[in-house]
Amino acid sequence: MDLSAYKRIIPLGLLAFTTAAGAVDTSPVPDIQANGSDGPVTVAPDDTLQVTVSLDPGTSAGVQADWWVLAETPSGWYHYDRTAWKPGRDVTYQGPLFALPATDVLNAAGLPLGLYTVYFGVDVIRNGSIDLGAGYYDALDISVSNFNPLNDTGITWGGSYPDGNNTGCTSDGTIAAPQDCDFGRDAEALAGTLDKVGAGHGGFDFTKLDAEGNELSANAPAWSCVRDNNTGLVWEVKTDDGGIHDKDNTYRWGGESALGSGYGTYYTDWNVLVNGTNGEALCGLTDWRVPTVKELKGLQSMDRISPSVDTDYFPNTPPSFHWTSTPSAYSPDRAWYVYFFWSNADDGNRTDYLSVRLVSSGG
Repeated sequence: MDLSAYKRIIPLGLLAFTTAAGAVDTSPVPDIQANGSDGPVTVAPDDTLQVTVSLDPGTSAGVQADWWVLAETPSGWYHYDRTAWKPGRDVTYQGPLFALPATDVLNAAGLPLGLYTVYFGVDVIRNGSIDLGAGYYDALDISVSNFNPLNDTGITWGGSYPDGNNTGCTSDGTIAAPQDCDFGRDAEALAGTLDKVGAGHGGFDFTKLDAEGNELSANAPAWSCVRDNNTGLVWEVKTDDGGIHDKDNTYRWGGESALGSGYGTYYTDWNVLVNGTNGEALCGLTDWRVPTVKELKGLQSMDRISPSVDTDYFPNTPPSFHWTSTPSAYSPDRAWYVYFFWSNADDGNRTDYLSVRLVSSGG
């Protein structure tokens, strides 16, 4: 039974109906949680992940059933057989429904990076198969990822009243409230108290990398990637040589690493960039992908325009729209982009040909 169409979280709630005699029959209610939450849950690879399942049998206690605990993982489907997780999809237990208190099915650390969807369900056709039509189940999404702190805005000056800006982070006595430049990494950089691994404007902390991934000095004349030492992400640097990394290349939305598969039309234009970059192991990395809207927004320095990025590290950046991997919830025909003339983001038609800058998680 293919559960891939049911990848989203499906809260079952308490299903009930009233019989002719006035009694209330209640269906079984499975529940699955990760670290005490109904999800979605995000953990780091070294964090312990505890997944528990429980069951309220309702008025079906004693009914013979198939019980199953499944996981869709980056390396395929797995099932829990009451002792261990094993490849494939199979039932976990066959027997009568009963009130199951919260029970561990996983309590471990060290899961590989990626997205996991874990299911717990029962079906009242006891035949050793997963029968959704006669079943009740719950599911949750788990993301195992390296936590990446947010960058600051890059604004190191204050606004003046009634208009204009000051040269530094001052309010010239006319604005009493603290401003953006008074807080965060940018403020620490202004005060000289921010420890950086590399360099960069304000609170940004960048290191240039050569094509093999070796670190370079801040004044190196040529480099292939930039590592963001704050977020841990590594970014592709655009070229002006007509190759796959050329700044003038544009693509329709979709393809490798685009999120939300099955939601609208996905074009494959940018696959040549994603697959080509991974194939060449640019900067020693092979997990290149299109960034999410939050990741790409974090690269922008809002103290400048056209382009709104530190060009000392990101030359050849067109001041244009750049696709992200994030689809739009507004319409299956749209997806999110980040605008590198200003510092804003919005959604656009997937048929539009826009720029793409790749990112790696740095692993």
